[in-house]
Amino acid sequence: ANIIFDYLRKRGLEDKTVEEWRLGYAPDSWDALLSFLLKKGYREIEIEKAGLIIKAPRYHDRFRNRLMFPIFDVNNRVVAFSGRVMSDILPSKTEKADVGKYINSPETVLYSKSRILYGLNSAKSEIRKNNGVVLVEGQMDMLLPFQDGVKNIVATSGTALTADQLLILKRLTDNLSLSFDMDEAGFRATKRGIDLATEMGF
Repeated sequence: ANIIFDYLRKRGLEDKTVEEWRLGYAPDSWDALLSFLLKKGYREIEIEKAGLIIKAPRYHDRFRNRLMFPIFDVNNRVVAFSGRVMSDILPSKTEKADVGKYINSPETVLYSKSRILYGLNSAKSEIRKNNGVVLVEGQMDMLLPFQDGVKNIVATSGTALTADQLLILKRLTDNLSLSFDMDEAGFRATKRGIDLATEMGF
């Protein structure tokens, strides 16, 4: 856990931000979460439906050796997770070397990724107050400015910007600032985002 805290501090996150956004770590284990939840009385089928375990061929944890970002709905309930693999600082016995840097919860009855914006649970009233929203791509891109006082900020959280997400923001403001990565993919996402937002009257 200390290695994870050190990593977060190096990235610029203060302890209070880590606590407020309930960041955590999924251990490098095939079944740490599965056995914990079974002991709590949940059944494998329920845990699978929540997107936390995978059956292939036996059940195992979806998130292993990952820095975990809980994803909240607008009512502050955790509905999903995004996990960044930590193999660059903690060698893994359960994750392949070429695994995706981030994995997200799958679509579930609780989580529809085209409708969720990371940070909106906190940013709603600030977006109204400022009559504007800053939209970024990833959780870290949202947490660091938030910590520095930019409270009207949300992230698409590893998915392309959707009309559904824009509709949610449109109820709060007409003013949108896109601040995506300036690599090739980010540039394309920005252009698409601007076209979509303009069509919707932002």
